[in-house]
Amino acid sequence: MISVIVPVYNLGSYLADCIESILRSTVTDFELILVDDGSTDGSADVCDQFAGADKRIRVLHKANAGVSEARNSGLDMAVGDYIMFVDGDDQIHPLMMETLLGAIESGDYDFSMVHGVKVTEKEVKVLEQSSEMVMPEPKVISQADYLGKMFAVNFQYQVVWNKLYKRSLLESLPFRNTGAEDLEWLNRMALRMHLAVLVEEKMYYYIQRINSIMHSGITMPYLDRIDSYKMCLDEIPEGNREYRAMALKAMYSVMLFIRRHASDREVKQEANARCKAIFKETLGEFLHSGIGTVSKLRSMAGYRLPWIYDAVMRYKESRGK
Repeated sequence: MISVIVPVYNLGSYLADCIESILRSTVTDFELILVDDGSTDGSADVCDQFAGADKRIRVLHKANAGVSEARNSGLDMAVGDYIMFVDGDDQIHPLMMETLLGAIESGDYDFSMVHGVKVTEKEVKVLEQSSEMVMPEPKVISQADYLGKMFAVNFQYQVVWNKLYKRSLLESLPFRNTGAEDLEWLNRMALRMHLAVLVEEKMYYYIQRINSIMHSGITMPYLDRIDSYKMCLDEIPEGNREYRAMALKAMYSVMLFIRRHASDREVKQEANARCKAIFKETLGEFLHSGIGTVSKLRSMAGYRLPWIYDAVMRYKESRGK
C-alpha cells in the first residue's frame, strides 16, 4: 500500500483540487494522510469533509509548526510500504501512482521518480487531456548520478514530491526546519540510497504562484538556503571528496547568487555576513577540491570583486547566455 502525505496550511480552494486529483488515481490501494498544520481559513473543514466521504483518508489536526513537522507527523502515521509526498496546492496525474509503483517494483530500487512540471493555475486544467502518456523506458539512477544532478540544481532532483520511496529507506530520516527542506532531506536520503529509477514523463503538476524569487526577490527566509547547503556539505563524510566537491560548487554558486541579488535589498548586510562566515570556513577545501579552474576563478571573482562579477553576469544575461 502507498501512504500519500499532504501537509495542509491555509490552502483555500486549491486543497479540494489537490485531493480530488489524488482520489482519481488508477491505484486504489492507498491511504491519504492530510496533516492540517493549524489552518485558519477553512482548510481543516475541507480535510474533514473529504475524510467523511472516503475511508482511505485520515486527518491529523495539529498546531502550526511548518511543513517539515507536518511531513514528520504524516510519516509517523503512515502504515504503507511506500511513501509519497504531495503539496496541498498541487495536483497529480491519475497514472502517476501506478507509474511510480510499477517502476519501483521492476527491480531492486530504493525509490522511483517521474517529472514534475511547473504550470500556471490555468494550464493545469488541460494537462491531463493533452498529455500523450506514452511511457518512455525507465532509466536507472545511481547514487552518484542522483547527487550530481541534485547539486547541479536540476529541479527534478531537488524536490521530494515527484517520487515514491520505500518506507524502509526513510526510517529515522525526519525533515528539518531549514530554508530548503527538500534539498537538505534529499541529501541525507541520497547518502543512504543505492539505486533509483526514473520515468521521464510529466505527471506531477507544480502550480506556480506569484511568490517566487523572481517576483519577491531575496528575503530573509530565502537566506536560510545558504545554511541548508552548508548542512548538506557537513552531512557528507570528509573522506568522500567527490560528493563534497559537488556540494561545495553548488553552495558557492548559491552564495554568489544571493549576494548579487541581495545587493540592493534590506537583507544585504545579513547575506554578506552569512556568506563571509562560510567562505572563511570552507575556502581551503574549495580551492583544493577537484572543482574546475574556471569555476574556482568565477567564485573567487564573485567573492572578492562582486561588482566585476555582477557586470559580467549582466553582460551575459543581455546576450541571452
